[in-house]
Amino acid sequence: MLALLLTVSLASADPAPLGAEDLIGRMKGAWDRLSTYRTTQLVQERVKGDLGPEQRIKVAFRKPWEIQLEWETLHPGRKVYWSAARHGGEVQVYPGGFAGRAVGILSFSLDNRLLKGDTNYSPADGGFGYLVKLVSSSVAPSSPHRPTLAEPVASTVGSDRTWTLAMTDVQHPRFVRTELLVSATTGLPRRFTAWAADGALAERYEWFDTVIDPVLVDSVDFSSGYPQ
Repeated sequence: MLALLLTVSLASADPAPLGAEDLIGRMKGAWDRLSTYRTTQLVQERVKGDLGPEQRIKVAFRKPWEIQLEWETLHPGRKVYWSAARHGGEVQVYPGGFAGRAVGILSFSLDNRLLKGDTNYSPADGGFGYLVKLVSSSVAPSSPHRPTLAEPVASTVGSDRTWTLAMTDVQHPRFVRTELLVSATTGLPRRFTAWAADGALAERYEWFDTVIDPVLVDSVDFSSGYPQ
């Protein structure tokens, strides 16, 4: 059983009543409309029972699914690139620091355990697209286990009007309660927090300085995938 709280920021001071599935549809629509984005994400995850340190990572993303993650903390200089259409679908990793200068770019299969030393996710799950798909697919008619949706409740987060949607009976192996904050400006996730059954923090993500549909330069934004 999972209690999932979805908080969506709306620009209107007095938003009209909105059904739960319509609310999720707005978020999915914002995701469907974009082609590229840049953002900075803060990440903290519990991996194999241990809560790791916070990591700050720059993200560049281009549809259909091309992504580069560049660490600013914990592993400064590390860059991880993945696209199903390039390098045989293998992940390209520039370790950063002395190791990067010594060995250059390394290739790993997407499911290589070395890529999950401090995360539960693969590069294919990077950024916030995975969360949008997770939430929207859970309420799709084809979903084998649809959660129970409560009517959205209007509230305020900072200066934003918001909707909070409670979802129960959602299956997930690592957490039982989540909260997702979605920006009024972009319509996309801005913060995601999840807690385990015992109340312990399971994972926390925050995205800021997000730019929608920028022009991305291969040699800059995807430098590990397009080395010079």
